[in-house]
Amino acid sequence: ATRALTMVIFIPILLVIVKYAMAFYIGVVSDADAKLINTGINIIDHIFIPSVLTALIGFLALWIDKDHNGIPDKLEDDKK
Repeated sequence: ATRALTMVIFIPILLVIVKYAMAFYIGVVSDADAKLINTGINIIDHIFIPSVLTALIGFLALWIDKDHNGIPDKLEDDKK
């Protein structure tokens, strides 16, 4: 399930990159390619970026080590 979700996330990103590179190589952007690139960028910008940034910040917050002993503070907490 994780691999399928990863592929669903990466397909629009890879499609936009490939179409943009091909348009750059050919030197002409057709109307269909321009529409596909713009739609793909909107999908990536509005759906994936906020959730990815939120997840990244959440994971980074788990690894804060204020006392610099090499163990994240979240793992040092005593469970009471």
